[in-house]
Amino acid sequence: MQKVSGSMTLMSALCIFSGMLFQMSGDYLFKILRINDRNIKKQPWSRSSSDTEKGSRGRSGERDRSREETKIVAAGVTVGINAAAMGTAHLMERDSKAIAYSGLSMTIFGGMTVALTALPGVSYLLAYLASR
Repeated sequence: MQKVSGSMTLMSALCIFSGMLFQMSGDYLFKILRINDRNIKKQPWSRSSSDTEKGSRGRSGERDRSREETKIVAAGVTVGINAAAMGTAHLMERDSKAIAYSGLSMTIFGGMTVALTALPGVSYLLAYLASR
């Protein structure tokens, strides 16, 4: 924040607010967007769903599974970038499949932000664009 002459107080408040906002509305958003990200704990004596679905699902089942996995990756990356640590912690509470994507995107986004603002030209450009 010092490199781009920003307000540390405002940045901290916005980070905390976005994390709290996701914690309050994340379950509802995932329900609206039909993102089924929860790990299902199977009983050791129950039949595996993959055993029963292999014959009946076919190609459409693979497409549905691929589409669902794409939603989970997109949700994890979005939560990691926007809600950061508080959002990732909420995904951990949900026992979500998107935890890894959220943590990875949070780390990469933070690292890229630090790396780019360390370059003098980029920090000047950001300060110029913010002052317009």
